[in-house]
Amino acid sequence: MKQAIALTIATLLAALWQANAAEPALAYTFSGKEIGMKGQYAVAPQWLLGKTPLIRVLDDGSWAAGLKRRTYLELPDARALHGDAGLTLFAEVRFNQPVDDKDNKLYDMIIFKDKEFLLGRSQKGLYFNLALNGDWALRINAPQPPVGQFVKLAVVLAKAAEEQYTYKLFIDGKEVAKGESKGKYIATDNPLRLFIGWGKQWLFGGDVRQVAIYAEPLSDDVVTKF
Repeated sequence: MKQAIALTIATLLAALWQANAAEPALAYTFSGKEIGMKGQYAVAPQWLLGKTPLIRVLDDGSWAAGLKRRTYLELPDARALHGDAGLTLFAEVRFNQPVDDKDNKLYDMIIFKDKEFLLGRSQKGLYFNLALNGDWALRINAPQPPVGQFVKLAVVLAKAAEEQYTYKLFIDGKEVAKGESKGKYIATDNPLRLFIGWGKQWLFGGDVRQVAIYAEPLSDDVVTKF
């Protein structure tokens, strides 16, 4: 009996510890009139290309930022944010433009750190990539996220061993892809960008409620409850 109680307490303490430990390195929320910010790398947004997104009330009474492939954020302080020890990427977005297989210019980037990691949507589906040995290594695609409705997207990258990484992709709390890759993670001095990739064709178009990055691999249980 005492052993069972001890195990229960230990389990609860472990869960509490993980909940408290899951603090984002940066997080932005667009669920009200003011943009919410959290984390050591989150700074007051300065939108580039000169098109500040419209934060508005949606039909269901919630708030979101509307991006129309015209603007993005660059976070210079997040040059020091790397994924060599693992990380978790999260975003709640609504893709409003259907994917046309004949349109080679339709891409939606959400999180991008050149030669390190990225999360977005391509014509082939949910798109995650990790750079190893100094170049992009994965090019992993999961199923195409729904269009016209908000979805919660997450990627968990974990360091399994020296120069070995595992990854999982989630859509609305459901695991949709996983795998592993070997290679050396090389940290860069590149800035972190939100809502743009290599160029303007990679600008994000749609609505955004929140974006967050955790400098650790969160458990499946935590990710599925985002």
